[in-house]
Amino acid sequence: MLGWLRVITFAAVAALSTGAVAQEQYQEGVHYDLIEPAIHTGISDRVVVTEFFSYGCGHCYNFEPLLESFESRLPEGVVVQRTPVIWKDSPGMKLLARTYYTVEALDVFDPVHGAVFNTIHRQRKRLSSPEAVRAVFVE
Repeated sequence: MLGWLRVITFAAVAALSTGAVAQEQYQEGVHYDLIEPAIHTGISDRVVVTEFFSYGCGHCYNFEPLLESFESRLPEGVVVQRTPVIWKDSPGMKLLARTYYTVEALDVFDPVHGAVFNTIHRQRKRLSSPEAVRAVFVE
């Protein structure tokens, strides 16, 4: 009796999971739309994937490893461009946006970008002053 139950359970699971295995092809106009005219990104010779983020956003922090993995597998001619966001003229968000642009201007993305996220989300420290941000750069 137990053997038949296993066979029936296996058959039911196999029959119900076939749709999950089939991979759907994305089609323009159905799954996505092209933006016309294209948005000017300042990079004309490559495809640009833009991430809008905030260092203070927990979801952005959790998404960062996935984005890094995605970025490491990009084909030639495709780049990721990050853009920090600011809501409602928030001084804290302005400071974090300035922090990102400072990271870019100083060309210290690899050591500092992750450190800023970790300081806020792992160490649970508030970066609410230029001095607090400076401490992350110095570490």
